[in-house]
Amino acid sequence: MATLESRTALVGAPSATLAIPALWDRLAWLLFTGLAATVFLTFRHYGVTFDEDVQNTYGDLIVQWYATRGADDGALTYSNLYLYGGLFDTLASLANKVSPFGVYETRHLLNGWVGVIGIAGCWKLARVLGGPRAGLFAAASLALVPDWYGQMFNNPKDIPFAAAMTWATYFMVRLAHRLPTPPLALVVKLGVAIGLALGTRVGGVILFINLAFVLAAFLALEAAVPAHRLRLPRTARHVVRSVWPVVPVAVTVMLVWWPWAQQNPITNPLEALAEFSHFPMEFDFAFFGTWVGTTTLPWYYIPGFLSVKLPEPMVPLVVIGAVLGVWRLGRARLPWLVFGFALLFPPTYIVASHAVLYDNIRHVLFLIPLLAVIAGLVLDRFDRLLIPARAQRIAVWSAVAGFLVYHLGVMVALHPDEYIYFNAFVGGVPGAADRFDMDFWSNSLAETTTAMVAKITASEGPSALWEPHTVAICGPTFSAAYYLPPAWKAVDADDDGITPDFYITQLRAPCDSETEGPVIARTERMGVPLSYARDVRVPPSDE
Repeated sequence: MATLESRTALVGAPSATLAIPALWDRLAWLLFTGLAATVFLTFRHYGVTFDEDVQNTYGDLIVQWYATRGADDGALTYSNLYLYGGLFDTLASLANKVSPFGVYETRHLLNGWVGVIGIAGCWKLARVLGGPRAGLFAAASLALVPDWYGQMFNNPKDIPFAAAMTWATYFMVRLAHRLPTPPLALVVKLGVAIGLALGTRVGGVILFINLAFVLAAFLALEAAVPAHRLRLPRTARHVVRSVWPVVPVAVTVMLVWWPWAQQNPITNPLEALAEFSHFPMEFDFAFFGTWVGTTTLPWYYIPGFLSVKLPEPMVPLVVIGAVLGVWRLGRARLPWLVFGFALLFPPTYIVASHAVLYDNIRHVLFLIPLLAVIAGLVLDRFDRLLIPARAQRIAVWSAVAGFLVYHLGVMVALHPDEYIYFNAFVGGVPGAADRFDMDFWSNSLAETTTAMVAKITASEGPSALWEPHTVAICGPTFSAAYYLPPAWKAVDADDDGITPDFYITQLRAPCDSETEGPVIARTERMGVPLSYARDVRVPPSDE
């Protein structure tokens, strides 16, 4: 298969570097190794997100389901999580049986490595479409998206789902190259990837629609060639015989991680799909400075958020890629049509079906790797056009290096809350503070709680750790409680009849029950407060 990397005749004589595709692959593997190492060095910095405790329980229940051969059936009724596959949570539960780290620290380490696997999938997809260098550029682009990097440590649903979707799209593009008789190994790999997506979230069913598009588009292109029309029925039979194993493989893999779906492999997943198409979650939140409801989102919600959540250069690269894609649509080959459908159909369906979205773009994180692929392909093509102009090339890449230094500085400044990032188009994080949701995962509560405990211990001595203090939490209680000393009791700030010693609040949705007291710990990023803690004990002189 000829890739853009091998078609150097289009741009004239290649440089010595371009003649060594293996160099770009080695650099890509160096990137993955560095990211995996960074995950290991920093996974303890990330807090427990607002639903991680129930996700962890769900994983334990699935392990119990298998350990008791179905006698312990808590996984079939637990909360609303039985409507989800438990792929990541089950693996995390198993990992916790041998891990030397804490329960949630182990989850964060595993989650971070899953995020790196997603970046590797982005590399493979861009590589098969545009060559080794485009693959490297795409992988680097995704790694530099703060929303991806920040959430890949403690988002146990959207990051694993996005990683599986990316790999499934990669195998689907490869399938398009090999029709009408793709090798069985490729078909099985595609089935496994689809099954892993379904084993995380039933929304992975959209991959079957993508697959149907692949087959229909292939047959339509065959029918457009006069010499191929007469053998079209035979070609269709070859395609069906070659590709049909995808479905049983995908369903089998899905069922491994989803006990509730095992009870009825057809009806139950369809019921879950219907439930999540209009998820019963209704509240208002800030979007470009105005309040919108989860059930009444404007049609431009997804592109609007993407325009301010992606790094600044990535936005014009994606726009240029979209324009070029439309311009070349009539000459596009099947793999490119497959990629375009995988990118455009999901958001189109989301808008048309009025699906419920919230928490910025976390429900559509699976689109980010595909946008990174576009950025990598455009950047690769742009650099090729600059090959004859050495001075311009040096100037452009110097500017790129300068931006990388700046952008990495921003990510470091936001660490470990990288996901609250907004680009300069809305004034960065300070400019976005009053116009958008920020710390929707309540990740900052870990830092605030830890700082509060350290402050009290420093001022009152180690014995304070054993005092039976009560801490009122405004926000997800467990996200702070996990970091309190065992003797301290965490309660919901809205519980009646409590007299707390300390009060911790997130600033996403402050409670009405806040009491007075000096602020003794605060977490902020780039001047924007995310959460704080108060000492609300009554001074002895005032009793």
